[in-house]
Amino acid sequence: MMTKTPGYVADNILMTKEKASFYLVADRSLLLLQPVINRYKRPSSSSSSQGLQIPHHPSIIDIHQATITFSPVMTDIKRFELGDFKLQNGGTLPGAWLAYKTFGDPSLPAVVYPTWFSGAIADNEWLIGDDKTLDPSRYFIVIPALFGNGESISPSNSDVDPFPDVSFYDNVRAQHRLVTEALEITHLRAVLGWSMGAAQSFQWATQYPDFMDICVPFCGAAKCAPHNQVFLEGVKSALLAAKKVSSAGSAKGRAGAAAAGDSDRSVRVWSDDEKQVGLKAFGRGYAGWGFSQAFYRHEVYKKHYGAKDLEDFMRGFWEKWALGKDPENLLVMLHTWQDADVSKQEPYNGDFKKAMAGIKARTLVLPSKTDLYFPPEDSEIEVGWMSEGVGELAVYPSIWGHWAGGPPGNLDDAKWLDDKLKGIFSDAPHRGFGAPQNYAHDLLPIANRVRSEQINNTRLGIPYITIADSVNGLMISGGTLFPGAISMGSTWNIPLYEQVTAAIREENIAMGTRWVLSPEVDLAKDPILNGRNGEMFGEDPYLVGEFATHYINTMQEKDANGFVKVATTIKHWVYGSSSGGVNTASIQGGLNHILNDMGAPYVKAIRESNPLSLMVSYASVDQVPMSMNRHLNRKILRELLGFKGLIMSDANSVRYMHTRAKVAASLQDAGLKAIRGGLEHELVPVPPVVFPALIDSVNDPDIAGLIDDAVRAMLEIKFATGMFDLPLPSVENLEATLRSEKHLEVNRNMSRGSGIDVAVSVAEEVGLAVVVLGSGWGSFDGSYESLHRTDGEGFSHADLGFPGLQQRLLDAVLDVGVPTVLVLSGGQTFLLDDSAKRSGAILHTWLAGEFTADSLVEILFGAVNPSGKLTVTFPEAGGAFPVAYDYFPSDDEGGFGAATEYDWHLPKLTRYAPLRFGFGLSYTTFDISPTSLRCRRRTGSSSNSSKNSSTADACSEDGQVTVSATVTNTGSVAGKEVVQRYFRPEYTQIEVPVMKLIRFEKVEVAAGESTRVDLTVPFRELG
Repeated sequence: MMTKTPGYVADNILMTKEKASFYLVADRSLLLLQPVINRYKRPSSSSSSQGLQIPHHPSIIDIHQATITFSPVMTDIKRFELGDFKLQNGGTLPGAWLAYKTFGDPSLPAVVYPTWFSGAIADNEWLIGDDKTLDPSRYFIVIPALFGNGESISPSNSDVDPFPDVSFYDNVRAQHRLVTEALEITHLRAVLGWSMGAAQSFQWATQYPDFMDICVPFCGAAKCAPHNQVFLEGVKSALLAAKKVSSAGSAKGRAGAAAAGDSDRSVRVWSDDEKQVGLKAFGRGYAGWGFSQAFYRHEVYKKHYGAKDLEDFMRGFWEKWALGKDPENLLVMLHTWQDADVSKQEPYNGDFKKAMAGIKARTLVLPSKTDLYFPPEDSEIEVGWMSEGVGELAVYPSIWGHWAGGPPGNLDDAKWLDDKLKGIFSDAPHRGFGAPQNYAHDLLPIANRVRSEQINNTRLGIPYITIADSVNGLMISGGTLFPGAISMGSTWNIPLYEQVTAAIREENIAMGTRWVLSPEVDLAKDPILNGRNGEMFGEDPYLVGEFATHYINTMQEKDANGFVKVATTIKHWVYGSSSGGVNTASIQGGLNHILNDMGAPYVKAIRESNPLSLMVSYASVDQVPMSMNRHLNRKILRELLGFKGLIMSDANSVRYMHTRAKVAASLQDAGLKAIRGGLEHELVPVPPVVFPALIDSVNDPDIAGLIDDAVRAMLEIKFATGMFDLPLPSVENLEATLRSEKHLEVNRNMSRGSGIDVAVSVAEEVGLAVVVLGSGWGSFDGSYESLHRTDGEGFSHADLGFPGLQQRLLDAVLDVGVPTVLVLSGGQTFLLDDSAKRSGAILHTWLAGEFTADSLVEILFGAVNPSGKLTVTFPEAGGAFPVAYDYFPSDDEGGFGAATEYDWHLPKLTRYAPLRFGFGLSYTTFDISPTSLRCRRRTGSSSNSSKNSSTADACSEDGQVTVSATVTNTGSVAGKEVVQRYFRPEYTQIEVPVMKLIRFEKVEVAAGESTRVDLTVPFRELG
C-alpha cells in the first residue's frame, strides 16, 4: 500500500525508464549515511555548495570535527628563498631570503605578525599561546623576520657587501610572496605588530588593502615623524662615532668618504673594541626613549628589573641589549625605519592622507599614552584620515612608554593588549557579514552591534542592510539547507515551493537579512553552463517565470506594519545562452530573442511581482557589457518593461570592464560608464571598489544627478524593509527559527556510492544493484572515492560525462547483468546513452536538500511515490547542444534528411534528447483525456470548441482561454501528475519555437480516481 509521506524530496525526485520493475535489497552505503551525517556540524546553506559535504573517510572527518586543544606548534625557523630580489629603489638584493616561523595548522585563518627593530622571531612568541588571542589551535600564525634582523638576509649572515638600502615596501612585498607562494594563503585574517612590526602592519594595509580583514599596529606609525627622525639620527650617530664616521642625514647612511661604497669596505668592518664602544653608546641613547619619564620617575626599573640604581639599569639592561646586536644589521634596520612612509608607493604617490583613506581592513591603532617615539597624537591623525568605520584608536593606559607593547615587562599591559586583540578578532567578520565561514549564532550579535554603531555613531545614522544569496536557504552556516532550484523546479508544485520560500524568508529575517540576491531566473538551456544549472529552475521561460514570481511574492509579503519582509533581486539580466557555457561569456542574440526567450521570466516577474532590485550579468550582449548596457538597462528594462527597482552589478563586474573586457581605460572610467549605463549599486565581495572613484566626478551635474538616483534607490529599499524602524533581531528568535522542525519537514538528502570492486561483488551476490552517481565525485583514491566538487559556480564543463571513474563503475555493474537502478545526484544533466538503455530504472535526486538519504530509501522501497518531472532536457550525444525542447523550426533538419535519405540527417533535437523537458514517471500511470477549450469574453459569454478549433475568432485580446482535461489514475497506487499545456501560433511575424509551455498544474489522484483540471490563459499571452 502506497502511503503519503510529508516532505519535499519525494515531489522532486524523478523516476524515468518505462516499465521499471525491481526488487531492492538495501544498499549498505545508502543506509549507513544518515547516522554518519548526524554527527557533523550544521551544513552550510551556500547555494554554490549544495548538500552536505560528506567525508570520503569518516575517521578523517571525526578527527577534524572534534574539539581539540592544540599547544603551540613550535616549528623550526625556515627560509623562503627570494632569489635576486628587486628593490623599490631600483636596486637588487642578491640571493635574498626571508626567515620565518609558523604556529598552528595551515588550514586555519592566517595571521601575519612581523618582527620589530632588532627583534628576533623568538621575541614575538610571548604573544602566542593557547590562553591568548593568538591561539595556534584557532589561527595559523606566521612570524616573518625583517631584512637585516640577523635571521632574514642581513649583513651579518651574508656576503652581500655593500648591503643595499631596503624599505618597508620591500619587506612586505617579500612577505606577501612568502605568504602566497610558499604558504599558499589567499587571504589573511589579520596582520599585526609592535614598533617596526606596526609599521609593517600599516604597510600591509596600504600595499595590499584587500588581503586582510584586520590590521592592528601597536606602538608604531605609518610614517616616520620628524621628531622620530631626530631621535634616530642621535642613536645612529652615536653608533657611527665608534668608527669615526658621521651620519649623512636621515635615511642617508654614512657621510663623506664613508659613503663611497665598494671603494672603502673598512668602514663596514667592525673591530671588537669598535663594537663595544658603538653598541654601548647606541644602547644608552636608546635608554632615554624606550621607557617614559614616568617609568624612570617612579623607579619602575628597580621594582620590576631589580636594578640597584639607574646606572645598574643602564648597564644591565640597555648595554646588555645593545651588545647582542650587529652594528651593520642595526644600520640596515635604522634606514628602513627612517624611510618609513606608506604613501611612497602607487597609487598614493606621496599623498599620506590618501594612503590612510586607502586602508580597507578593520584597523585598530594602539599607541601608548607615554610613548616618546609614537605619541597618541600622531596615531589620532592617522585614524582620522581613514575612511569612516575603518579605523579605531585605543590608547595604552601605561607608564611603560614604548615598551608597553613589547615583550611583556608589565603583565597588565600584556593583558590589555590581548583583550584588545580578542575584541577586534571577535568583532571583525570574515570578509563581510554574509560569509559562509561564519556561523549564524556567532555572527548575529556582531551584525547587530555594527548596525547599532552605524545608526548611533555616524553623521546621518543610516543603517546597514544585510544582503545575501538565498537561492535555497541562508548563505551562512547554521540554517536549513533546502533543495537547489533545479530540484524545486522539478516538483512543478508551486504551493509547495511557496512553503519552502516562506521558510527561507523566516530564517533570513531571524538572521537580520532583509535583502536577498535571489531568485535566479536564468534559463538552463545549456547543460554545460558554468556548472550553475543547479541554481536554475529549468530551461523553459514560463516555468522559470512562475517559480520566480511566487518566490518574489512570498519573500516580499508585507508585515503588520506594512514593511516588506525581505527584498528580492532577480538575476542575471540578461543571461542564459552564453558562448561555451562560460559564466562571463558574451551572448549572441537580438532583441526579439532576449524579450521572448531569455528575458521572458523578467517580463513576467516585473509585471506580476514587483521585485525591489535586479542584478545584471557578467555577459556582453551585442558586444556591450551588461554593466554599461544603456540600451538594455534604461531603454528596455526601465522604459519598456517599467522596472522601478534598484539595478546592481554582479560581483566585481564593474571592475571587470576595466580589467577584463577592456572597455574602460580606468576604474573611474568604468564607474562612469556603469552609472550612465543604469547601474545604481556595485556589488563588491572582493575589492577594489569602483564607485568611490566617482567622487572626482560629483561636480558634473549629470553624474551628480545619477548618484542621487542611486542613493535614492538604496534608501527606498532600506525604508521599504523597515531598516529605520524595526528592532534588531534577537538570538532567542534565531535559535527558535533556524532549522525548526517545521522547516526540516520539507527536506530530504542525497547520498553517494562506493568503490567499483565492492559494487560488482555485491551485485553478483544479491542479484540486484543500486548505483548512486553524480556531480561532486572526483577521482577514486584506492578502493574509495575522494570527494571533490565538480559542479557549482565556477565549474564550467568540457563534457557531461560522469566525473572521475564513475562511468567505469556503472559499466562494470551493468556488465554483471542484474537488474540495476541508477540513482543520479547533482545540479546538472548527464550523458545517458547506453547507460540509460541498459539500466532498469533511473532516479534523479538533483540537489534535494538535507534528508535525501531516508527519502530515497523510502522511494526505492516503494513507501513513497516519486512525481518529479524534468525541467531540463538530457542530451544523448556530447555535441548535441543545445537540446532544449523549445527549439525553432529552422533548427530541425528533418525535411532535408528525408529527401536525401541519410540517417545522420535525422532531426538532432529529437534523436539526441531521450529524456526531455516535462518527462517523468512514477509507480502508477495516468490517462489524460482529450482537452476542450472555452473562450470567455470580457462580457462573460463563452464559446466552446474542440481542442483543434481556432479561438482567434471567438476571443478578443482582452479575453481568456480555458483548457480543460480529466486526469485518471489508471494504476494501483495514489500518485501525482503534472498536466502541461503547450502552444504555438500557426503563423507569426517572426520565427517562434515549435511549442511553448503556457500553463501547468500538479494534481494528486488516488488509484482508480479521476479529477478535472482547468488551465486558464489570457488570450494576449498566445499572440
